[in-house]
Amino acid sequence: MKMFIFFILFLARVLNATPEQQIIVIDHFIPPEMARALIQYYNEKQSNLQVNTDNEIPLSSISNPEIKRMIFEIGNQVLRVMREQYPLAGRNYRIDHAGLYARIKGNYCPYHADNIYFECPIHGKDQGRLRRICSGHCPGAKFVPNHTSWREYTALIYLNDNFEGGEIAFEDGPCIHSYKKVIPIRENMLILAPNGANFYHEVYPIRSGKRYSLHLWFRS
Repeated sequence: MKMFIFFILFLARVLNATPEQQIIVIDHFIPPEMARALIQYYNEKQSNLQVNTDNEIPLSSISNPEIKRMIFEIGNQVLRVMREQYPLAGRNYRIDHAGLYARIKGNYCPYHADNIYFECPIHGKDQGRLRRICSGHCPGAKFVPNHTSWREYTALIYLNDNFEGGEIAFEDGPCIHSYKKVIPIRENMLILAPNGANFYHEVYPIRSGKRYSLHLWFRS
């Protein structure tokens, strides 16, 4: 009976949470030695970094068994947090895609959502432009699935913080604007969020240094 009451209270808390409250931030999520190992592997495999890309090493191309083990261990740790924080309704989740990334000076990630986009017959499909000029009420304006519409949760694990810039900003957009959450990056920090219209995000430009991260997307 106590467990049932606890579940009901948990479900009420989660269902009443605002989008901003559903963005989970956990410091010291992975040990420093694990972060260093992932950075070292990245540097061994990827040296010619470009400013106009996120310089991904996808999980599918990683052959080192120890590095793969680390990534799956981190993924399982994220899944435990998801079960604690979100009403997953008994569904089983797994990693849909994962990759190691590095952003260098001048690199940024434009405003987007991970499984949908907004289109307007009058103002077009550029999400950043729509945020500035579209009210969201134009005839025919709507959210539509994007090329990864099945992804339900995104986890970002940051491996270092010896750089400037590169903050991540969330908001419910591009036409709602009830909140904006800017998160400065800290070493070994997890940021976990659902996907969808309430969780648009962008990465501000790197001003100096190099930002390393591990990204995981989950689907049921």
